[in-house]
Amino acid sequence: DLGAVTDATGGFALPDGRILSHGELAAGEAVVLEAGDVPEAKLYSFDPERALRQVGRRAAPHQIEQIVVGAPVFASDVRLPEMLFGRALRPPARSAKLAAVDEKRAREIPGLVDVVIDAERGFVGVVCETPGAVDAAIAAIDVSWDLPAPFDQGTIDERIDVDAALARGRLEHVSLGDQPDPDGPWDVDLRFEVQLQSHAMQETRAAVARFGREGGRDGVEIWTGSQDAFVVQRHAARDLGLATDRVVVHAQRMGGGFGGREHYDVERDAARLARAVGRPVKVQWSPEDEFRAARNRPPSTHRLRLRADAQGRLIDWWHAFVSGYIVFARERLPDWLLTAARLFGDLGVARGSLPPYAADRRRVEYQDVDLPVDLGSWRSLGAAPNTFAIESAIDELAARKGLDPVELRLRNLAPEHERLAACLRRTRALAEKRPLPTGRQAGRGYACGIYEEKSFVAASADVEVDPASGDVRVVRMCCVQDVGLAINPDQLEAQIEGNLIWGVGMALTERVEVGRSDIASLNFDRYAIPRMTQAPEIEIEIISPRDVPPAGAGETALIVGPPAIANALRRATGERHTTLPIRRRGAAA
Repeated sequence: DLGAVTDATGGFALPDGRILSHGELAAGEAVVLEAGDVPEAKLYSFDPERALRQVGRRAAPHQIEQIVVGAPVFASDVRLPEMLFGRALRPPARSAKLAAVDEKRAREIPGLVDVVIDAERGFVGVVCETPGAVDAAIAAIDVSWDLPAPFDQGTIDERIDVDAALARGRLEHVSLGDQPDPDGPWDVDLRFEVQLQSHAMQETRAAVARFGREGGRDGVEIWTGSQDAFVVQRHAARDLGLATDRVVVHAQRMGGGFGGREHYDVERDAARLARAVGRPVKVQWSPEDEFRAARNRPPSTHRLRLRADAQGRLIDWWHAFVSGYIVFARERLPDWLLTAARLFGDLGVARGSLPPYAADRRRVEYQDVDLPVDLGSWRSLGAAPNTFAIESAIDELAARKGLDPVELRLRNLAPEHERLAACLRRTRALAEKRPLPTGRQAGRGYACGIYEEKSFVAASADVEVDPASGDVRVVRMCCVQDVGLAINPDQLEAQIEGNLIWGVGMALTERVEVGRSDIASLNFDRYAIPRMTQAPEIEIEIISPRDVPPAGAGETALIVGPPAIANALRRATGERHTTLPIRRRGAAA
């Protein structure tokens, strides 16, 4: 009978008071157990009768005190002896090729150590004694780029046009293959457009690289805040021509990841510059660097058609959509393998597209396309756009049938989704504790969804519309989430709050503007995130079944925020908004 030790050493407390550490358990000769000799394990963590001593209790996040007092826990805080500062120029678009560089003015900047140019790989960077000199040197470099295929917003709109794709025939990938009657009248037939969206991280990326020689072999150390230190290690080894075991990655805290910090980006800049000058180099990206290489969530368009009987029971469900790639970002796989992988469909694009609703016939088909801007994993991948279309369409069906939107959802949820139904019922109970204000243009909307087939969530949104300006304000949101056993309910609530605020941004403010063959949104003056004054009151309830393993919660609540807001506006104004971010007629931009 061993008790867990909760201090930093770890291990187990024996009945006689002695401590048996993890190291002692792992030391000594290997023990081989035959499968037949091992008794059936009881997963005590999921025993409903277990006392909540660690898992399932509220606990302060790791390093929270250091973060609050500004202790050096981020990559930008790293200081090394003889460290220099650097930065690389970012091309205006992924397809841009370096054409010419004139660095003469940069070499006159006080504090400049070197201008590093690798024309073959299209790399231009500077190394300086101070961060201020880096800014001046970068501004002084004249660089020109060749764009083999110029593009603008119209180019992107044309490539993701779902109606044009359907006119050419069936889409490339089919998730559900029933064939509804295409010629009969539809109760709902809507086109949805979801915007190109940036991670917009407040902490710009930073990395420090230092080269050394040990045992007659070159090696490099990299300090960075990454979502996958092993990806950084592998890519750095290939980029620098080193064995993988000669690359050491020191993982630092991140001020935000969201899918954006899983690539070899700022680390590449630091490593190349450090090797060129033979001293440690810190690279801190500017906001412009972030927006240029943000691995944006791709835009998408959707055509969703529903047919139901008088009671709202679904007969036909047909969802077709076109999106830029997500999982098949170019840095993940070599070009030769990408070509083969894309035959099977981008699972990031498809995420969340299977509806939780039953119907006599259901068809889901999609097409994933290459776009000229940088794309990648953005919180929830394709689940947020797909759920926006799904939950807006089912809500519109309720409105056109004159039925209660929650009851219509409950009527159509597949029998195996009782956990989702419970979230929806409890969300309604939370929301109805407070009536909508009278005498104002206000509305309440609902949405629900399943993330990764294991996490269940529902949300409500109360909105008010200024009759003079048309401006929309989300005043209150309620959310109920079931992710199995909640490991740390405190951090789970914080995660839900963050996702709901992000949902406000996706619904009302955020959009990456595309210029002429480049990204025009290069700072927060051209990319609006929600401000404190736009944050709604939030009420959260967590369903934590103690006999169900945890399923993850980092991205789940985001998927229901935008459709709940759009559905609330439908109740408040009678308008069905199908384009994100929502721009009401007469509303301020």
